[in-house]
Amino acid sequence: MADSTILELIYELKKKCIQGDEDFFNSLDISQAEYNMFLCLKDCKHFNSYSVAEKMQLSLSRVSRIIDKMVNKDYLTRSTNKSDRRAIDIKMTPLGKDIMNKIIEYRIKRDTNLCDKIATKDVEVIKSSLNKLIEAV
Repeated sequence: MADSTILELIYELKKKCIQGDEDFFNSLDISQAEYNMFLCLKDCKHFNSYSVAEKMQLSLSRVSRIIDKMVNKDYLTRSTNKSDRRAIDIKMTPLGKDIMNKIIEYRIKRDTNLCDKIATKDVEVIKSSLNKLIEAV
């Protein structure tokens, strides 16, 4: 791997992260898209399809399909916006909040386990380097 390019290493890291997450997703009966939706909604108190689509950088139709699946699983509720009848408001259900809490706990555990395997000074260098890569792309 020493001869690998930065993009090859990022791809390999992404692949390993996804493989590690699959068992977790299956245990909660959620898809990668639903997981991403939960992460997107994590800090939102009030949200609608348009803002979610923009935040997730997905088409409105794709977001609508994900929301439909999550409504059917009772993770979200959908209602008509009182000020704009064309807009739809989305709210997390108690079951959705429970799944969200499990996702947050899982992410903290994964991060802690990863950081435990790396020296503290290296963690800061890695974070800094990753932030530089994000800015460069």
